[in-house]
Amino acid sequence: MEKWKKGKPNYHNFDVLKQFHRETVHLISNTSINTRDNVAEASGGEESLTDRESIPITNGLSENNEFERVLKNRRTSWAFKNSLDFDTLSRLLSIAFNVTEIKEFQATMVPLRAYPSAGASYSISIYVYINHVHPEMNENIYKYDPDTQALYKIKKSSTATMNNLTSSTKYNVQDFSNAKMIFFLCSNFKKLFPRYGLLTYRLSLLEAGHMAHNLQLASTYLGLSSVPIGGFYDLEVNKAIPENEEYYCLYINAIG
Repeated sequence: MEKWKKGKPNYHNFDVLKQFHRETVHLISNTSINTRDNVAEASGGEESLTDRESIPITNGLSENNEFERVLKNRRTSWAFKNSLDFDTLSRLLSIAFNVTEIKEFQATMVPLRAYPSAGASYSISIYVYINHVHPEMNENIYKYDPDTQALYKIKKSSTATMNNLTSSTKYNVQDFSNAKMIFFLCSNFKKLFPRYGLLTYRLSLLEAGHMAHNLQLASTYLGLSSVPIGGFYDLEVNKAIPENEEYYCLYINAIG
């Protein structure tokens, strides 16, 4: 019987994780120039299914089911047209992120949220730039805490600053001027690392994806447009958003 082997020596080396993240950051100097045609030509290695037996499925989507209708209508759209007040902002935050159950686990009461997280640790922090919502809140960055259901003011900012953070808006391809909120999902890798080692990186990306999907579905349900953005300048975002240098932005979502 083969003996258990020790894991790789770097598995619990936090510097390895940080270095990998640094090597994947999006910089102004490496902005993508690939068109759809270039990407299509470069892709390969996919298994051909033409010779496989196929079994067609029935169309299960129903216009009479509200949940199915939300899934069908979910789209990425920069058409930020609808007005948005504080009550709608509150509903959006509640639907996408709030605690939905408190469950006992090993004699500890664990608050569970509307999205999955490794070990129920919820290591992704939620920052949001607010604009065109309320005069006293506009042009400020807040941190939202689902446990206390409150927004905490972090710093003053501006739409001009926001536009400089992504490749879509920096070069005037798109514009955040009409966006009502811009969400920044930021990970504190150190919160997971003692337990999960280098797997922390993958788990953090998955959690941010779950949260962003909740945000898009909640936006669709409330009649709002939403844009998930991965093409942001990491170094610039980390200067402009988190109050802690150990937080790293993984995903941006603009809502309006």
